[in-house]
Amino acid sequence: MSPTLWISLFIALVSTCVFTIGRGRKRQYPPLPPGPQRMPIIGNLVDLPNPKEQDWQHWLKHKNLYGPISSLSVLGKTIITLNDAELAVQLEKRSVIHSLRPQQTFTDMSGWNEILGALRKPESVRKTRKNLYQEIGSNKSVSNFNGIQELEVARFLLRVLYSPEKLQQHIRKEAGAIILKIGYGYTIEPHDRDPLVDLADKAMEDFSYALRPATWAT
Repeated sequence: MSPTLWISLFIALVSTCVFTIGRGRKRQYPPLPPGPQRMPIIGNLVDLPNPKEQDWQHWLKHKNLYGPISSLSVLGKTIITLNDAELAVQLEKRSVIHSLRPQQTFTDMSGWNEILGALRKPESVRKTRKNLYQEIGSNKSVSNFNGIQELEVARFLLRVLYSPEKLQQHIRKEAGAIILKIGYGYTIEPHDRDPLVDLADKAMEDFSYALRPATWAT
């Protein structure tokens, strides 16, 4: 572990202790869902996904060990994981009540706080989702883009035919091509690497890191 990481963890631990002492008497909450054993102060910091591991594979292990709803605590912040599609749909139906998202300090610092996946204010979330629904929220509205999808699927199949070993890259390029065309009217380079597709891939990778708990400490 690098000296910088040790210093960051030490500062976080001291801040957490001061905050806990300052809070005084704790408010009583219902018991949390099951999860791995928590260590003093740092909680489940060591139980977060490894950067070299796919997140979904990591959290699937939690479902096998603790059930469809599990919980962790990282430096005083509670994380509850839903590993069940039906439960996620039920939560979505109650989004008016539960749409407020937790503060992600690192996400704010890195400039991703205006992205839909990181919006915190319920009114901002509802406004953005309403605008998206008007464009792609029904079968009728989505059908306006059938031509774009058919063209990019044909290009995708040709790329797979000529270089099947690059399947994952072809999938990302097709998805990027459709999104960029619908959202910005931009037509990608169909045969070679496209700079905006590469930029979008890099942006999504950075965004996923920014949303991970305790990213600043790694």
